[in-house]
Amino acid sequence: MIRDKRQRTRFRPRLKRYLSVGTTALVGITILLFQNCQPNYLLKVALLAAQSENSAAQTVETPLASPFADGKLQVSWRQLLADEDFRVRNQSAFSRASDSLFSFGQNLPLGLQDPIPSEEDLVVDEDRAAFLAGQEMVVLIDNHCRRQQQGTSTFSTVLESQLAGVERPALSVEAYAYEFSDSQSVSQFRDWLESDPCIIGASENQVASIAAESLNNDPDFSKLTHLRAINFVNAQDLFYLSSLKVTQDVVIAIGDTGVAHDHPDLQNVMWRDGSGKFGHDYINNDDNPMDDHGHGSHCAGLAAAQNNNGIGVSGVMGVHARIMGIKVLAANGSGYTNQIVNGINYAADNNADVLNLSLGGAGQNASYQDAMARAVAAGTFVAVAAGNDNTQITTSSFFSPAGYAKDIHGAMSVGSYDAMNYAKSSFSNYSTSYVEIGAPGSSGTTKLLSTVPGGGYAYMHGTSMASPVLAGAAALTIGILRTNGISYTPADIEDILFNGSPSRSGLSTYFKDGKALDLEKVGEYIQRVYLFGQTGGFN
Repeated sequence: MIRDKRQRTRFRPRLKRYLSVGTTALVGITILLFQNCQPNYLLKVALLAAQSENSAAQTVETPLASPFADGKLQVSWRQLLADEDFRVRNQSAFSRASDSLFSFGQNLPLGLQDPIPSEEDLVVDEDRAAFLAGQEMVVLIDNHCRRQQQGTSTFSTVLESQLAGVERPALSVEAYAYEFSDSQSVSQFRDWLESDPCIIGASENQVASIAAESLNNDPDFSKLTHLRAINFVNAQDLFYLSSLKVTQDVVIAIGDTGVAHDHPDLQNVMWRDGSGKFGHDYINNDDNPMDDHGHGSHCAGLAAAQNNNGIGVSGVMGVHARIMGIKVLAANGSGYTNQIVNGINYAADNNADVLNLSLGGAGQNASYQDAMARAVAAGTFVAVAAGNDNTQITTSSFFSPAGYAKDIHGAMSVGSYDAMNYAKSSFSNYSTSYVEIGAPGSSGTTKLLSTVPGGGYAYMHGTSMASPVLAGAAALTIGILRTNGISYTPADIEDILFNGSPSRSGLSTYFKDGKALDLEKVGEYIQRVYLFGQTGGFN
């Protein structure tokens, strides 16, 4: 915010003095109580009383400072300059605080595609800068002042004349929309505001809208019960809307039957290599990993179908995802270890951030363990389906590659819970040691809806569906950390998904600590621990 340099009056709270007095009094009370060996509850009462008295003093003595105390015009120049007309009209009225004069013309260094400097980096020549005809500002009027000084409050009288005859409730402070009929210099507008004692201040008149409605216009969104189960809509406030929201791309590799890269809900989020290829096909040994089964495309849509495009469904990471297609299973849904291991290595070598493996079989296989460990060491988080045999995974009843995730910090085996009641899905493999978290992989009798080849949609269920739901959550986690400049490892992503998700008693005998993916809770955990630094954070 560029503030008026001519007026620097500012409330200075007397917080420090009251904290000092409160602390001194509190120490005295504590010593007295311990000397007399009084019961602990007396100490608690004394503490609460001291805190209450201290809080009351702060409330009375430290009123909230008005943002208009530093000047009646408070706007974000950076935000206004995002408007092309305003930028072009005012191209000579701004300079960098640390640089020479620069221009905001379309074809000059700071064109439409370039980021505008930060607020504190802008210097405004208010005599040359001008608001445009048709531009609107919010002007706050003190109505009590206006009634007391009728006839002298020139600007507020002009504003009220715009609403003559309009019935409205009497407010002590009223917000008016003021539209410039002609362009007017910033300095002239500011002086007009400052000359009127009944004007509190002015700022931009911005448009606000309902978040959920604007983010979920995909026609089949209401059918996505798995998103409801993980509290996706509530999580959007952080991941999709806030100032911390994801703005960096994250690559999600789908090691499966391939991905229908021409599907309307997937085509705009496909990853491409340097030659423009969508990934690799280890079944047909070519560079076109097109899905000829449907399973891989279904998983891709659950993880990252494009959100809010007015088409079909939404993935868990519906913005800034890039899907890497890796075909390791044939049209009949099966593949060999060498093909799958090569697919895992391809994801790692091509810098995939997340790898989803909705596949597996009974028995141990060291090649899987080696490939997964290499992928995690390369920086790829791995989500792998626990299997659909309703079997407890043990050392003697092993399932690969999911069973290896337990000992690879940065890979997670995923069991399935039902989106309707949070009970273990009847088919899901389970283990409080080997299955590290549950995600929705079934939904009563309707299953989970997602993308399939041919531009269509279909319902499927299985831990194969639970795994890409977790993969999408992992990608969102990576996206928000990356966007906010926080370094991480796949092990950190596992810890966040595990620690952020709640434990459900009904799952406590099936999955580790009864953990069930909840994207809203994961988002809250990220904010509390890593974005706001209350208990630490990544280096």
